[in-house]
Amino acid sequence: MLWLRTINCTKKTIRTLQSRLMQDLNGPEDQGDTCGHSLLFLLSEVARVDRLHPFMTPAQRTALANAAAEFMLHITGLSRFR
Repeated sequence: MLWLRTINCTKKTIRTLQSRLMQDLNGPEDQGDTCGHSLLFLLSEVARVDRLHPFMTPAQRTALANAAAEFMLHITGLSRFR
């Protein structure tokens, strides 16, 4: 994911990635935890890019943080965090 942090992508590409990841994270609950863990990792990289080179609005940052926190509340197995 270093390519995200070094901004080898355009802001439009990162915004598109963020939008799609947020849609996937808020997608059907039958995906289970397996997909969400990867999505959280990718969203954290998007957040790091925003920290280094801000592109999100305060509302978008809040939505990203709230979506991640909401997902974390529903994790039932912790085996992927070992």
